[in-house]
Amino acid sequence: MKKYTWDYLCEGAEFFHLDRHKFNEFEKFFHSLDHEIFAAAAEKTLTEDIEPFLDKNFSEDEKFKLRLLLASANFETIISLYRSKSYPGYMLDEISHDLALWMEKMESDFGHWGLTERIFDWIKCQITGEVKQFGRLQCNDIHFFEPHCTFTADGNSVSHGDPCINLHIPAAGPLEIADCLKSLQAMVDFSHKFNPDFDYKAIVCYSWLLDAQFKKLLPASSNIIKFQGLGHNFTLHEVNQDQEVLWRLWDEKTAQKPLSEIICKTSLQKNVIKFLQNGGHFYEGCLVIFRDELKNLLKK
Repeated sequence: MKKYTWDYLCEGAEFFHLDRHKFNEFEKFFHSLDHEIFAAAAEKTLTEDIEPFLDKNFSEDEKFKLRLLLASANFETIISLYRSKSYPGYMLDEISHDLALWMEKMESDFGHWGLTERIFDWIKCQITGEVKQFGRLQCNDIHFFEPHCTFTADGNSVSHGDPCINLHIPAAGPLEIADCLKSLQAMVDFSHKFNPDFDYKAIVCYSWLLDAQFKKLLPASSNIIKFQGLGHNFTLHEVNQDQEVLWRLWDEKTAQKPLSEIICKTSLQKNVIKFLQNGGHFYEGCLVIFRDELKNLLKK
């Protein structure tokens, strides 16, 4: 079992580009923990569901802090993985910045650093290589179509369980379409080199951003609308995204407020609140780019 010292966790914080001043605020909490319990949790973090263990032994505030320390304690795992697979170095550098972005979001939501269970699970997927980053976009490079339906267009179809590449859109600034196309090209190249036997049928994305109703709320020049136009769009009406939209466009506390009390600072926020107040609802949208469409798309 590794010796998880504070200095070791600080190495993890450095790898993940975390603000050291803010990270150092966790030092007193770390030293208050039983070392053997922390080490055991760190060893199991990536292979087991440790939430029942955390529920049994820690308060909600302690779990919030502890998840961040456990993520930092596993930084060598992702480094070793990328080196053993000979993945391009730029990929490791790009994915290593994502935790810092989430820390900004957590601070906005809760007023201080830490990780919710949901975001902790997401970071673990990155550490284990299940989620990778290629420039502006991230993806599960091995994924199986999730919706329990069949989508057909232009003579192609994709059904539940079909092999796909699954896109994710990190909150990392403007969604420039040229950057997105570069990411798609990098994913295609990566798959050809490292997963040649994975015969994916399409590149897919599931997101609140893909709700076609945004076409009524945003101009055609919007990057969100342009991103929706990269492939075929359809709506998953069984997945309500009202709270997700409020959380993404504001923060956790705002998402719990009555609509009449939410302060809007952008035209998109104003349009979203008006849409919801008029009885509208947001849903998860799905984007499908079939494999044989990629060649023409990537020429743009």
